[in-house]
Amino acid sequence: MMTSYYHTENYITYHRWISYYKQLDLIRSIRPSSILELGPGNGILTNTLRAMNYTVKTMDADPEVASDYHGDIRSLSSIVAPKSFDCIAAFQILEHIPWSDIPNTLLEIQKASRQYAVISVPYSGLLAMLSLKMGRRGIQEWNWGYRIPGFWRSGRFYRRKGHFWECGVRGFSLSKVRKQLQDVFYIESEEYHPYDKSQVFWVLKIKQ
Repeated sequence: MMTSYYHTENYITYHRWISYYKQLDLIRSIRPSSILELGPGNGILTNTLRAMNYTVKTMDADPEVASDYHGDIRSLSSIVAPKSFDCIAAFQILEHIPWSDIPNTLLEIQKASRQYAVISVPYSGLLAMLSLKMGRRGIQEWNWGYRIPGFWRSGRFYRRKGHFWECGVRGFSLSKVRKQLQDVFYIESEEYHPYDKSQVFWVLKIKQ
């Protein structure tokens, strides 16, 4: 059952904990009064935000996931009223939607939000990374990394994970994904997974 998988050791990894922190950090940076989290998974981000006194509602397509709303993100405007939330959070969600449906899905997110959307998608490729730790009075750490987009990878690679596309693979360059976002939003920031740059995070401002 998918809901139990969210709580296994294979799912809750060191890499994923870093991703949770990045998600939390970006949401805190815009200080929304209300948040709709799409695809809450195991609820770690949701529960942390609520413990910090943020107002958070959740939505998932899986009826087995304990969410405030259930339904398809592509029909978000039929589930929540327009401009219902200050921020829509969609972390590692959009790649599960066919690329042909992405333009409409982004418009659905825009309709539901008053101010912001914060999203992330996988960034496929090879990583070159250098890490330096030094210091006599405590460890100081310096990391440098560069991800080479996986342009040689085809659909067979990412569809085995239930993804219809991934940023960086053949046909889905970072610039192409960015351009799709810019058709609907203003990009306030673009950042990467702090450890291995395997995810791209965007803070998006709603175009009124």
